[in-house]
Amino acid sequence: LQILKNEDQEPDHERQLEHEALVYLSEKKLEYRKKKLDCEELQIIEILDTLIQNIIYYLNGNESELECMEGCYSVLKVVFRGSKYKFKLREQACIESKAVREENEKTYASNETLDSTQNIMGRRIDLLLSSYQTNVSSCEWKAENVSSSVARRQESKNLR
Repeated sequence: LQILKNEDQEPDHERQLEHEALVYLSEKKLEYRKKKLDCEELQIIEILDTLIQNIIYYLNGNESELECMEGCYSVLKVVFRGSKYKFKLREQACIESKAVREENEKTYASNETLDSTQNIMGRRIDLLLSSYQTNVSSCEWKAENVSSSVARRQESKNLR
């Protein structure tokens, strides 16, 4: 990014290789795009292009949760593009997790007189992938600079 800001400077070797890779991918993308609107080769090219650009412009070791999610989301959009897949972003409550939490409350509640399921919400999700009204996958991110206990808790939630 610094190199792009200072155009007078000679680009370093690492950025030159990345630049050449992006030019090559652009040429290949045009080649495949002339043949088809979409194909696996185009998807791979677009994913590689996105990854290289994320490395050049966005990775600095201090990314926020949103920045971490955005990089992955841009790749997932390419992999799962099409009308049968839908993404819900940022803190969507998962209906399936709400049903499980309600069932657990009913089964294991210690005080039968309270309606303990009244205020239960589904687990909040950073990115929810659904297909034909069914949640297929849920994804959660935490920034790299979170504590190890928060990271472990997040990993545990993702495994559920």
